[in-house]
Amino acid sequence: MSGFVKITAVGNLTADPKHQIVGQNQTSKCEFRIAVTPRKDGPTSFIPCVAWKGTADLVSKYLEKGSKVLVHGEWSQDQWEAQDGSGTRQKDYITVNDVVFLGSPNQGQQTQQAQPQAGYHNQGQQGHRPPPPAGYNNNGFGPP
Repeated sequence: MSGFVKITAVGNLTADPKHQIVGQNQTSKCEFRIAVTPRKDGPTSFIPCVAWKGTADLVSKYLEKGSKVLVHGEWSQDQWEAQDGSGTRQKDYITVNDVVFLGSPNQGQQTQQAQPQAGYHNQGQQGHRPPPPAGYNNNGFGPP
């Protein structure tokens, strides 16, 4: 039986998101990294994230270095052979399904570009997921 890991993390973007169009279908992809400190005196983890399609467009349009976000998605892993033949490499990251904009690094300042209010919730790939079973309680994440 195969499994999957759902993950929810709150943190700040460590750099501006990198947006690109990939593949023959011209799909939007946005890569970014968030810094997460679980406890006040604990170590900081830097978590790579990848958003696709509409979620990627929103992240690249509205978020920047220092923006505070909540991301919800699946833990993913890519593996490949090193070009120099020295062994297998791997990259772990969150494939983002939902994102909640919690704040901006320039909150309180006037900007030229309109930004969504803190707490804006994007239900990423909702149209591409099967509906949850009747009576499903999702604790406020994703579609009801």
